[in-house]
Amino acid sequence: MMKKFITFLSLFLLAGFVSATSQRQYKDTLCNGHEFIYVQDSYFEAFEAGEYYFMSDTWQLPLTVYYYPEDESVKAPYILLDLTCQMDGKSYDDEKVADMISHAQEYHLEFPMVEELKKEYDENGKLRYRITYDVNYRNMLYGQGVTYSVPAYVYLICYGSAEVEIVSRSVASRCRDYVNTLPMNASLKFVPEDSESIYLWQIGEWIDLKYRFKWESNGNMTMVDGKDCLVGLDNGYMINKTIFPTTFVMDRSIALEQYMEKHHQSDFYVRVYPEEEGILTIEEYKEISHIKEIQLAGVKAAIDTAESGRLQIVAVLPEGSVKKTVLQEALKNANNPSKESYIIYEGFNGETLKSGNASYTYYQLGDQKYYTSTVTIAAAEGNTDATLQSVSIDGIDYSDFDRKVLSYYEVEVNTEYPVFAAVTTSDKASYKVTSEQTVPGKVTIEVTAEAGNTLTYTFNVIAGRSSDATLKNIWLDGKPLIGFESGELYYRVEVTKIPQVTAEVNDPKSKLEILPVKTLPGYSTIIVTSERGNQLKYSINFALDNTLKTCAQNTDSLVVGKSINVVEGEDQVRLLPVRDLSIDSAFVRLMWMGAQELQIVVATTCDYSREDIEDNIIDTITLVSERGYDNFKYDLRPQDLKAYNRLSADGNVYMKIIGSQTGVLVVEEFEEDCLTRSNFFELGEQYNVTNRSFSDMYKVYAPDWRNHDVKFTWSGLEPLRLWFGTTCNFNLNEKSSLVIKPVLNFESGEDVVIEKTESEMKDYLDYEENNFIFARLQCNGNGVLRTEVVKKQDIDTKLNDIELFSARGEQGRIVINSVGSQQMSIYSVSGVLLWNGMVIGGERTMVELASGLYIVKGVHTTKKVIVE
Repeated sequence: MMKKFITFLSLFLLAGFVSATSQRQYKDTLCNGHEFIYVQDSYFEAFEAGEYYFMSDTWQLPLTVYYYPEDESVKAPYILLDLTCQMDGKSYDDEKVADMISHAQEYHLEFPMVEELKKEYDENGKLRYRITYDVNYRNMLYGQGVTYSVPAYVYLICYGSAEVEIVSRSVASRCRDYVNTLPMNASLKFVPEDSESIYLWQIGEWIDLKYRFKWESNGNMTMVDGKDCLVGLDNGYMINKTIFPTTFVMDRSIALEQYMEKHHQSDFYVRVYPEEEGILTIEEYKEISHIKEIQLAGVKAAIDTAESGRLQIVAVLPEGSVKKTVLQEALKNANNPSKESYIIYEGFNGETLKSGNASYTYYQLGDQKYYTSTVTIAAAEGNTDATLQSVSIDGIDYSDFDRKVLSYYEVEVNTEYPVFAAVTTSDKASYKVTSEQTVPGKVTIEVTAEAGNTLTYTFNVIAGRSSDATLKNIWLDGKPLIGFESGELYYRVEVTKIPQVTAEVNDPKSKLEILPVKTLPGYSTIIVTSERGNQLKYSINFALDNTLKTCAQNTDSLVVGKSINVVEGEDQVRLLPVRDLSIDSAFVRLMWMGAQELQIVVATTCDYSREDIEDNIIDTITLVSERGYDNFKYDLRPQDLKAYNRLSADGNVYMKIIGSQTGVLVVEEFEEDCLTRSNFFELGEQYNVTNRSFSDMYKVYAPDWRNHDVKFTWSGLEPLRLWFGTTCNFNLNEKSSLVIKPVLNFESGEDVVIEKTESEMKDYLDYEENNFIFARLQCNGNGVLRTEVVKKQDIDTKLNDIELFSARGEQGRIVINSVGSQQMSIYSVSGVLLWNGMVIGGERTMVELASGLYIVKGVHTTKKVIVE
């Protein structure tokens, strides 16, 4: 049964069409009324006891799920997986999925799945349930011809508090952070340099659509696609190559489905190689074949819109005409206007006109039917043409008028009492205008032919609306877009970082929507919808600034595992490959061995002298000395690297190291552990507690808490428990060997106080390892916990003894030992401050220095030290 838990998050994972983040995305309503949590590829959340519903799909495989219960004595969770929200294993609306389910056992799967879980312990001795969801599930889909992603639902019962972590190593998960989705219904400007651009092609979503690629340029364009975002021209990741000479049309075909089935993937990656500048348009389209003109026995027929959506042929034929014969001749002479009876039509993909049956009740072209039942024989001699040649409204020709169309909707007028006039096709016909004289309202024009037959045109009028969907301005990071013109829709801009795009419409009645650029190279689309409803789409294709190529080629990298020398007075710029590091989910530590804190400025370009450098600076970090560490440091976690990458243009950031002093900077990779994962639990601070705070982890720096009486004050409507442990992720269970006892229990109230003497605090602090113990908070409500030092009444008479220290010189360093903690400084003999910091009582502090004579100064004592 353990194998079946793989599907516990066949579904937890998804993210095919949601932008990448690491936390829970949003809640929505499940079809049976439950709220579900939509989950992506990287996920962490803490849950209380209760029932939960999750929704995901099958794109991001494989993945690993970690389930950590807080209490080891609580039984394993109950998990049920199904492909419908009914959770009954029977209702499958999709016939192909239903058929697939019938074959599930062939793939060692069955639905619905109830999971039975087994215990294991992680490297820290913490209980967990670990599941790896492999590709069996997706193999089942493709093996049974389901070439698209299938949503699935998970029902989870937690019998106690627990944490859930989900990690995906799929190609889609790795690539998604730095590719843009190939857009539907958009146009992008490309130049030859844009071969660096990579796009996600979601075939799984396009498979049921028809779409057209259109390339407009004086040169060809080559498009390659593959299963990995590393795809390139003629490299091992490429699957298919297509050359676009002018226009290339692709629609749904068995080839696309076979393409997906063969490669077992719904997402592919695309790169374009244009020979010259051009516009690539991708648009959804429908193949609407239609009849353009009908001539029956020398009479032009009208084509009228029927309520059913089908069309009717309206004509009055001269006496003596035989209806069946005329219709047969029209079909026979299709597209031959030299004949007395003919039909001119437009058919996509070689479609031909067909007759409905032996009596020719209708013609059919594609999905469109043209009924002929209203074709009648003229009752009198004379011209039978009752069509209009043109219509004018208040003296202006109505441009949308077509004599074959009898009904018009949302005809806009600009006067309270619009005047309709017309010109008949036959000069022997007459017409009559009837108006409701209200806006909105209806105007009809009845046309009577010489033979007496009639046609009526109907116009449903409304007040005129603005059709202005143009922009007045576009700004990038608050600066005007160079070369912007209101009528120009396509732009290409070279940038050194991802810009914020803003815009202003010309008509305040228009609606504005901006789809921001996600990664670089990439694009942003600005959609303007006028009051009338017509749209304009402005697209900006963002390419890499040429200087970045020079930056990447000529800037030395900060390499994990290596160090660089920093010289006082000399700034230097180094490259950090944040895209590669974030893909590897690296934890990077910058360790500084110098006398004082070190400052680094982070930018998206190496050229710190450029005028717009302030726009390119994305962070300023300071390497500081954190308690428990001998050196100055700054940690960059995967989420920090991803944040840098999202702003970076080329997958790198450029760090300017300020040469304020001489020292050594080391770049190293570290593993997330209790010290890096936890926040400090401080004396003299207050903490806002919620019912989710049990998942928060704190570290207590023992030297700060020693030799103090401590007062805890709790204000909350629910009881609070304060736990101390020897590791950060201990279970909240008093039987656990990792819990330091006793647990502090606070009753509810306005101010509930627990005081611990110095010796009582020592009972906790004596468990410290490397100067740290850990704390957790547990409460079913909200409140505030405050910590403070209790001031002693007696006067300490041993002040001088506590603050005494010894200092000796060794080869290349000074070693300081202090009885008590104190602030100390080291000066050169000329009085220049070389080092300043807190020395912890009972610990050795080592300061790296060149050989020479130095002054070491404490609070009350000053000593001279020689370093050899």
